[in-house]
Amino acid sequence: MKAKTLLFSILMLILSASSYSQFSRQQAIDLVLNTILVSETGNINVYCSVNPKTNQQTILLDNGGSVGCTYTNNWVFFIDDDPTSFWAHPARFIFVNTQNGDYTMINHYMLPFELYTDFELISHIPYPDINQIPEYAGESITQVEPNEHLYAVLVGTTQQPTFWYDISMIYNTLIDVYGYTKENIYVHFWDGTSGNYNSNDLDGDLIEDDIDYSAYLQRLDTTFRNLTGEWTNDPAIPQLGPADQLFIHFDGHGNSYDTAANGSFLYLAPTLSNPNDTVLFDTTFANYLKDLECSQIIMTMQQCFSGGFVDDVTDYSSYDVKCKNRFIATAADHNEPARVEQHIVGIVPGIPSYIYGEFDFYLFSALRGIYPDLWGPEIEPWNTTNCYPVGQFPFDSIPTLINHPPDFIPDFNNDTVIQMNEAFDYMNDFNTWSPYGYFMPYDTNEVDFPQHSNTLPFTQDLLSLKGISGNISTSVSIPGRNYMLGGDLIVNPNTQLIIDGNSNLYFAANTANLNILENGELITGDEVSFYGNSGNDIIIEGGLQLGNSNIFSNLYTDESLGGLHLNNYGLQVSINNADFIKSGFNNYSNSLNISNSSFYDCFIIYSHRGNVSITDNTSFNRTWLYLENIEDNNNTATISTCTFTTDIPMPAIDLWNYNQYNISNNTIDGYYNGIQILQSGYGDTKKNRISDNTIINCTQRGILAYGTRGAVYRNHISNNRYGVWFGDHSNIMLYGYSGAANPAQTQEIMDNEYYEVYASQYSFPIYFRYNVIIDDDNNGGQEDALVYYSEGSGGMTLKDVRYNCWEDEPGAFVAAEDFYPGGYIWEPTWCPGSGANNTPDPDEDIYETANNLFDAEDYTGAKDIYEMLIDQYPQSKFAKAAMQELFALEKFVSNDYSDLKQYYENNTDPELTETGDYMVSKCDIKLENRPYAIS
Repeated sequence: MKAKTLLFSILMLILSASSYSQFSRQQAIDLVLNTILVSETGNINVYCSVNPKTNQQTILLDNGGSVGCTYTNNWVFFIDDDPTSFWAHPARFIFVNTQNGDYTMINHYMLPFELYTDFELISHIPYPDINQIPEYAGESITQVEPNEHLYAVLVGTTQQPTFWYDISMIYNTLIDVYGYTKENIYVHFWDGTSGNYNSNDLDGDLIEDDIDYSAYLQRLDTTFRNLTGEWTNDPAIPQLGPADQLFIHFDGHGNSYDTAANGSFLYLAPTLSNPNDTVLFDTTFANYLKDLECSQIIMTMQQCFSGGFVDDVTDYSSYDVKCKNRFIATAADHNEPARVEQHIVGIVPGIPSYIYGEFDFYLFSALRGIYPDLWGPEIEPWNTTNCYPVGQFPFDSIPTLINHPPDFIPDFNNDTVIQMNEAFDYMNDFNTWSPYGYFMPYDTNEVDFPQHSNTLPFTQDLLSLKGISGNISTSVSIPGRNYMLGGDLIVNPNTQLIIDGNSNLYFAANTANLNILENGELITGDEVSFYGNSGNDIIIEGGLQLGNSNIFSNLYTDESLGGLHLNNYGLQVSINNADFIKSGFNNYSNSLNISNSSFYDCFIIYSHRGNVSITDNTSFNRTWLYLENIEDNNNTATISTCTFTTDIPMPAIDLWNYNQYNISNNTIDGYYNGIQILQSGYGDTKKNRISDNTIINCTQRGILAYGTRGAVYRNHISNNRYGVWFGDHSNIMLYGYSGAANPAQTQEIMDNEYYEVYASQYSFPIYFRYNVIIDDDNNGGQEDALVYYSEGSGGMTLKDVRYNCWEDEPGAFVAAEDFYPGGYIWEPTWCPGSGANNTPDPDEDIYETANNLFDAEDYTGAKDIYEMLIDQYPQSKFAKAAMQELFALEKFVSNDYSDLKQYYENNTDPELTETGDYMVSKCDIKLENRPYAIS
């Protein structure tokens, strides 16, 4: 513990004067001003008691202490030896005996409690003339949207009017400019009231409800213990969370102890039960803060000797603190008094008390954007009309501010936000007591050195009263802490923001975003979390490297995080083991890989281009996966081994315009459409496949394909309204595994409410084999057939559905009812475990199917089947024959022999090399590349 010794020792000097039989008040005043203090008047303030102090043993002091009266009957004089300073500072009491004019002088450091009611100011230093400042014809400022994550504790320790004006100015700054709510500002003032000089109305709404608590030590102790969650005995004060920012301001008297160790304390309001318990030591205050679990703490202190608090509240070695992001600014160092604002506003009309502290006046004018109300007859700190904007104050109209530099807007980084360091520098520039900038102390040569410390890890100035925001132009790595963003945080080009593991970023303001500009980069460690609401986005125009187990989540239960937006077309992103909870997602990157992640209640996840791979047990709950390719290229979409569950109507997988896709081994339960795929499958590869998925309980279709080519293979589709639905000239191969020993090993389309298979005109499956298509309780016919083909006036006339399983019990299947309309070739049938004797060799069957489509002039379907055969059975003699059939078919399909040649060249299977080389030469002949063909 620091030794608690007062800065000012109390010395008593007893002096004698001539004897007077009855010594009047005027005689006492003449004695003091014209004899005792004759050489000092004009440099000090002198007060005389209005009435004699009779039979009164002590004079109560403003800090709860007292000074003893020398005589039974006294005229009491109080001399303020440093009138432009706050307390404590050198002062004197003179007691004049009302009987004989004897007097006693006592050196002290504190003012009387009743100075402004029981004493009259009889001599003072020169005061400024406020009328010299021209009035400003301006407009009131616009209040910002409230932010419930901003909290404040404001403390005015005595009833001195200066502290009330300071607190009122700050109170309105927080509400008007930064969105603090009245409910989240806890005002502690004097004894719980404004005292004798002002009202409890701090914001001018004529309701005296703004002072909440006393400034007693016990009350402050209760407030901070509730904020930490240690106590819960005040329902108005919640435990702060990691998304919150706390602002603390002290206005009052201060003093020092153990000056070698920078010791400092704040005088608090005395209580009747314990009048000596009236100080808050810097060490005590540091202990109050250590268990606060918020993102940031901002502290400002106007009291004298306040700089002694800086080392304690930023000491993370002696104090095991939870919140290490702290900013503190003090009006003075640990060994000097703080000063009043004297040049511009001066004293309270009718009361010899100054209106604002110099530190508060300039600091909070910068933070508010306007100077406070300056004109009488009553100064109203809440008034914003006709107040000079910062940057336009007419310093040149004030005679005592000689050669004052012009005003300026302290937005040094041009981000439209005044950060705490910017406000401190502005204050230090114009603080007339600080030699840092403009130095013009009023009627004295005293010097103050305001102090500040910022423990946030950013190299730029980013902390404001609304949270973290601004531009990052120097690469920085920030440690694993909580960070609350109150506005846009922008990472500039050629700059990295590296967020270490176990960090949490909270977007507490509705308009706060994290923007990574082009050539900037965001790098996160493992277990980094982002929390916000619908107006909050992480926008990536530059680079992105994500660690494992990151979280993107909503902050409020009834809102969603705006989300992660990958806007860089050249970006390659991998997301592993991440959780997206009620979060948006937009992707325009070149390559997106998501694995082992979860999307919960995100409604819709968008991807608009690039190669997309979503795999490895990634889960989607109440989330719609929308993948579109806005470009005409061969990008690939892969969705594999994922789970989709929901209880609200939406598609699970919604795929558009991907020439190459693979949707496999997913489980889909409860969606509107399980898989809906449109205008896809027209790329170079012919391995487009929807396979091995389990799709159940969808309110519409298990699979919906429009204008799409590909294979629907070995899925398990049941208990949906419809099984599969093909339309808009889709070329679909619908088949299972011919060697299946049981239904689970092949494709099952079973027990859906209406059609198991529906195909519109020109969209009947081009290959329809080895499926188990059963619905024992279907009604058949046009309303409830197993297979329904809306043939119209054209389309496929050959509806070959041989080698499929239609019943699990004899007699359950009736072809005339279960196929609609007629004209199906359905025998022979096949069922799992029926053995090879019941089916042709699959390669021969595929080749025959393709030939039939060729003969039926379904050239596109034939080409798909030939390529499927080559891909699946390259060793078969039918594969070599299919290679040649493709050449014969090309003139009917696209007549693009260059593309066909590339297909042959890309087929590197050894069994087909000789045939492929021969077919390449034939393509060269068609292309008139004869030297290559001859060679």
